[in-house]
Formats: sequence, C-alpha cells, structure tokens
Amino acid sequence: MSEPFLITGLPRSRTAWFSVVATGPKSICYHEPVARLSDFEALKDLWLDDRFQYVGVSDSSLVFQLGRILDEVGARTLVIRREPADVVRSLDLYFAPSDLAVDTQTYAYQADAQLDMYRHHPKVMFMDFDEAASEESVIAALQWLMPTETFPKLSELMHMNVQVDLSWVLGMASQPHTNWHLDTSWQARP
Repeated sequence: MSEPFLITGLPRSRTAWFSVVATGPKSICYHEPVARLSDFEALKDLWLDDRFQYVGVSDSSLVFQLGRILDEVGARTLVIRREPADVVRSLDLYFAPSDLAVDTQTYAYQADAQLDMYRHHPKVMFMDFDEAASEESVIAALQWLMPTETFPKLSELMHMNVQVDLSWVLGMASQPHTNWHLDTSWQARP
C-alpha cells in the first residue's frame, strides 16, 4: 500500500516545481489534478496507486480540503507558506495577459487563514516560500514527506523555473467544473 502525501499552499508558491522534484524512483506526485476530478472520492482514488511507495498530490486548490484530507486520507502534508500580498501581486501579473476576472486578494487571504488552522497539526509541515531556495531546506521537507526516497536530480532542479502555462490554466478554467474543492460543508459534519 502506498504512503500518501500532499504539497499545497497558496497559488504561485512553487507547488508545480515541488511536484516535479517529488517524483522519483519510488514516488509519483500528481500536479493540479483537481481540475480533472469530479469529486473528493476521485481525489482519494489517486492516492491508492500502489505502483509507487509514495503517492502525492501537489495542488494549491486543495487548501479548503486540507482538514478532510488529513482526516480521511492521513496524508503527510507540506504547506509552502507565501505571504498573501506577494501571492496577489504574482497572480495579478500572471493573469494580466488574459481577460480572466479573478478576485485574487479575497482568495489569497481566505486561503491563508484556512492553512493557518493546521499550523500545529502533527501531519503538517510548514515551509516558508523563501526556504524553497535552499537545497538543504527542500531536502528536509521532501525527506519528511517521503523518508526513504532519494532525490538524485535535486541539485539540477534547484535552478529550474517550473510553472503551469497560462493557456492551459485558461483552458481548464473554461471547462465545466463542480468546484467541489471549494466546498467546506465537510467541516460542519460531526
């Protein structure tokens, strides 16, 4: 049976880069699968892939599902903490070439408050965004997620800029979706 892990944080916090780094000889890390999944059960099914010792998901859109993931999946979680104001500036620059209207400020501050609720959870490790520039800090975070995995290409990957193409994001945004990942009604359950 595979060991699940999650990498999340606010958008533009290097989750795409971490998904590449976290895929290795004994691991796979799916990046932003929520856009292609119909519900939470489909997300849980990803973690059942027993071809790898470690199966991860790296997705900033899962911020509002973090508690449910911890309760129902038990995934070790790395939260990359970037200041909301920096995220808003980065998102606004990223979306500037498009006509997509996004309330980046409301989302960033609400998502940050949601993440902060899990700061002391035993299965959650927080890493400051600036620490992701340190190979030593990245190794520590990855080894916490996957204790027996190795990362032979990390030194090379430290200097790569990995991000999702804007045209792909706009294409996914135009597809019908239930937005199940934003539903927090699970929090009201006993």
